[in-house]
Amino acid sequence: MTIEPGPAPDLSFVVIAFNERAHAAECVRSILDQQTDARFDLVFVDDGSTDGTSDVVTAAAGGDERLRLIRLPKNQGRGAARAAGVDAARGRSIGFVDADITLPPDWLARCLDELPGRAAVGGVAVPDGDATVLARVSGATPRVVAGSGQITGNNVLFDADVFAKMGFDPRDRLGEDTRLAARLVAAGYRLRRVPGLIVKHEESKSYGQAIRWRYENGIDAATLPGEVGWLHLRNLVWVCWLGAWALGIIGAIAASPAWLLLIPAASAGAGALHAASRFRPRPLVPFLVACIADVPLLTAYLLGRTVAIPQLIRGRR
Repeated sequence: MTIEPGPAPDLSFVVIAFNERAHAAECVRSILDQQTDARFDLVFVDDGSTDGTSDVVTAAAGGDERLRLIRLPKNQGRGAARAAGVDAARGRSIGFVDADITLPPDWLARCLDELPGRAAVGGVAVPDGDATVLARVSGATPRVVAGSGQITGNNVLFDADVFAKMGFDPRDRLGEDTRLAARLVAAGYRLRRVPGLIVKHEESKSYGQAIRWRYENGIDAATLPGEVGWLHLRNLVWVCWLGAWALGIIGAIAASPAWLLLIPAASAGAGALHAASRFRPRPLVPFLVACIADVPLLTAYLLGRTVAIPQLIRGRR
């Protein structure tokens, strides 16, 4: 879909998607239906989807000329998809929304109010990205949990001048928002979560796909301590988990095989604690299901962190 060149809009939304047929239409409508006087367009980047994502996006737009659709021939990762969207964006400011996010009608108006004097602003996705699959399979009640960074790439509005200087790294397949937030803070820029601004987060991943994604995320996160610092809870959990492995193996060799029980106990404890930080304990049964289901997911992440230790030692690139 193309539109004739005209006056630059106030804002360009960039949405990236890979196999998000189930949720992309709702995302697009939530953007096009924003209650604002600002003029904006929407650049939707289909990152090599094979499930017909582009078709449902076109149908959802219903001929709205604010939509521009970009189809990448193969999946290139989040960084490259964002870069393609930025290249096509014409707005004087730029917003990023993931295709599994649904914005409230006042998202843009509230973000525009908060943006002056800041590099980027955004809301909080519920459920949190690490817990979305768990919420679906368990039915547990999510907590409103902000991520470790002051912004998240799944819903964020950037000052265009700042973004032009800093921007996402197109080489990043994962973790591009965490790295950008760290660079912005280190450079002295101000970021803000808009108080009370909640966006709905859904995912199409199966439980098995989520396990694989968490493993890959763990591999990617292996270099994050060197880039964003060690004082994050996830880094401390990983170090403690590794310590339990080491203690269990040493104890089994020096004393009794029973020491090996420390290893599954550490995984179970880490998974349960993570689930407890993401879900409310009532109703109890769905909460317990979430705790149990989170153990393989968190273990996959921690294993990914561990097998990528050589990357941590030698640095990211």
